[in-house]
Order: sequence, then C-alpha cells, then structure tokens
Amino acid sequence: MNNEYIWIATSNNGNSSTSAASSIENAIAAARDNCVGKGEWIETIIIADSNKETVRAFKRASKESEWLDCLNSDTPTKEVQQAHAK
Repeated sequence: MNNEYIWIATSNNGNSSTSAASSIENAIAAARDNCVGKGEWIETIIIADSNKETVRAFKRASKESEWLDCLNSDTPTKEVQQAHAK
C-alpha cells in the first residue's frame, strides 16, 4: 500500500509550508529542513495520513528548545532531530 503523509510546518512568525511525503520519517525530515525566512525557525510540525488524521505533532518554544511530542503528553522527543530523508 502506498501511503501519503501531508505535513505542515509553521515558523515562529506564523508563516507555514506544506507538502507530502511517502513516510512519516520523510515528512518529519522535509518539514524540519523546510526553508524559513531570515531570523525564523520552525515552531510546529503536524503530520496527517491520507485520511486526514493527525499521526504526529511536534512543537518547541524556541530555536534552541527541545522538540515536544504533542500526541504524547508533550514528552520531549529526539524524533525530529533523528529523521532523515532517504
């Protein structure tokens, strides 16, 4: 089965980008690596499956802050840093 995951990344000033990826890991990596404007940083990443159900959600308070897993009681996670596009 060929899954598609839609991701949206929002920067600290409210700008956002969205696209699709073939896996959750690739969606995280693409969102994380999304270009933002000068002085901006990615604040939130939300990933939904083809049924438009949220499957992963992450946030952080500042550029240097740890990523939190919003679907797991805001538990700190390394998943965003570890994701890499294949």
